[in-house]
Amino acid sequence: MPQRVPMGNLDLTKVYHDANGTWYADMNIKFDVEPDVELNVGEVKVIEPGHQVLYSVNIKEHTSTDSTDFFDFNVRFSFDPRQISESALCVPDFVIQYDYNDPQFRSYDYHTGCDSSSPKYCFDPRDMIPECLI
Repeated sequence: MPQRVPMGNLDLTKVYHDANGTWYADMNIKFDVEPDVELNVGEVKVIEPGHQVLYSVNIKEHTSTDSTDFFDFNVRFSFDPRQISESALCVPDFVIQYDYNDPQFRSYDYHTGCDSSSPKYCFDPRDMIPECLI
């Protein structure tokens, strides 16, 4: 039986820093899925940067996001920017992993960031508008 991998988008929508100088990014995650895929999700976790379990059938409460739809939601994470020029900082790799309870659906990692072959998300620290660089 062939395995199915949901297709979708990871879009960086906002970057900012707090009064302590910690940088944050908001990522919009949206996948086109059929209901049978949603029912078979066992775990959703951010692998990079850091490690955050967003959803797990083994955990009753999920505090990392207010969403219950893990195929169309926003997640906020802190990061250390990587400077690539005097006026450009980049958000590091962002990797989210979906694990399924059914062998028909393949567990899969979705990537974006400065160190992958996916688009780079960089910004000028003066205006903090993220831009996708290929």
